[in-house]
Amino acid sequence: MDPELRLSDGQTLLIAAAKKGRGEITASLFAFGADPFPKDSRNHSALFHAAEGGFVSICEQIMDAEARRESDNWDRWAECCRRGISKGHLGILDLFIARGLDVDLYLRGGRTLLAEAAGIGSLEAVMRLIGSNADLDVRDFDDKSVLMYAASGKNLELVELLLDAGADVNAKNNAGRTALMYGAYSGSTEIVHRLVSAGAEINAQSDSQRTALDYARMASKSTARRLKKAGALSGHAPSRRTKWLKRLADIAGYDVFDEITHTRSKLKTLVGLFFGLLVALVAIHGLGTELPVPWVLVLGAAVAGVPFILYQFPSVMILISQATRQSSECRRAQDAKRDVPVPLSPSARRQPLCPGSPRSGATASALRA
Repeated sequence: MDPELRLSDGQTLLIAAAKKGRGEITASLFAFGADPFPKDSRNHSALFHAAEGGFVSICEQIMDAEARRESDNWDRWAECCRRGISKGHLGILDLFIARGLDVDLYLRGGRTLLAEAAGIGSLEAVMRLIGSNADLDVRDFDDKSVLMYAASGKNLELVELLLDAGADVNAKNNAGRTALMYGAYSGSTEIVHRLVSAGAEINAQSDSQRTALDYARMASKSTARRLKKAGALSGHAPSRRTKWLKRLADIAGYDVFDEITHTRSKLKTLVGLFFGLLVALVAIHGLGTELPVPWVLVLGAAVAGVPFILYQFPSVMILISQATRQSSECRRAQDAKRDVPVPLSPSARRQPLCPGSPRSGATASALRA
């Protein structure tokens, strides 16, 4: 019998047996010299499928066979262990830890096993990884900590476990956000209260000048009220223009502190426009005007959209000014380089071009030369 025979779906006999949990078949295949490394059409190995199914004994057989052929298996083993954790097979995690797997090894996507377990809310897996001396403050490639994953997942027990184990409650990611901001955005009042009790800085600001109160206003009014009672402040101090716009926006039911791209804000915008249009139509009909129906609809939509247009006008003007400034700076840079001869080297070819310009000033000077 050929142990490397592939089935019609591209699987080897070993992969098919590992997926079904047939340990006696995998043992026989290894006795015939089966290779443990081949993968199926989805680039998954037999060890991956065995870990996915929670078959500990089969995983042991495959790991022994891999260790006899190749010594550096840690990256592959870590990915298989992650798959087992995602399926809730804690026995797979215990097996890989017993085999000496580095629990702080970075996986594909830049996360560790502890971050993966916290992301899916597996309390038992987190407890076992902490017991294996996993680093609580290790970050992923976005500088997001394990506590941030737990806070965004609305898992109060996991947050308490990490805080009791000594996780940094005021750590920030590369966008300046803290675990309290993630908890506030998730809308969990209990997690926000627990983080504040653990010493979280309540008025810390992200890189976008938002505080936990600003994020809570996007998700839950009750969480925002709880933060305000605790002394939380908004990172966006309202100016006179903002207060004036807020009075107009309140007429149509908008909240100028919410992000217009957020789902709730979109729904609020649509509801406000609908009721504003309805009120305008009733008012026009009550006045007894004889306007055609299309003109009545256009006039009603215009009246209903005034607060929304006024609210969006400052943001639009900021974008226009930024685009104008960038274009003027690009033209000045192009004029400064136009008369300077620069050799047409590979570095010159890779210079960024100005928007709308076929070639940069350096390249044009080199061509003229």
